[in-house]
Amino acid sequence: LKRYALDGVSRGGGVELRTSTGHALRTDMPVSMGGDDEAAQPVEMLLAALVGCETATAHFVARQLWRRRQCQLTSIVWEQLVAVRDNRGAVALPIEEEPPVGAGLIRVSGSALVHVRASLSTGVDAQSICRLGELVERRCPVASMLVASGCAVEIEWKLASIQR
Repeated sequence: LKRYALDGVSRGGGVELRTSTGHALRTDMPVSMGGDDEAAQPVEMLLAALVGCETATAHFVARQLWRRRQCQLTSIVWEQLVAVRDNRGAVALPIEEEPPVGAGLIRVSGSALVHVRASLSTGVDAQSICRLGELVERRCPVASMLVASGCAVEIEWKLASIQR
């Protein structure tokens, strides 16, 4: 089993974290929520985790789908990635009572613009990029976790360019 670990210390509304692989992360909250607004909010970090995980997964999936010498995923441009939740799930008062809605994300949407390098004979087209996106959504651990929580993940995968 693959294992991920980190340690952290919270100060005020922010948290300073160190991963087991030696990387530093920080989160904070807006001033209006009691933070100092000095780092990304936790849900923004979740979106970043989704983009990072889907990017890594897409490169893995593309290497399996396409013969590397003839077709290679070169980059993905992520646009207008938006997470939506009903804030009442987190901040409804009184705090001891069940909130009127869940606190989780309802939907994550956006676009993944895929750039590839391919020879003329590979047949990479918009449909194959959609298939790539379907396989990524199925295999990405972060996307799978979001979907299992009831969040709709609606990333539109598009072919942006083909370098010959």
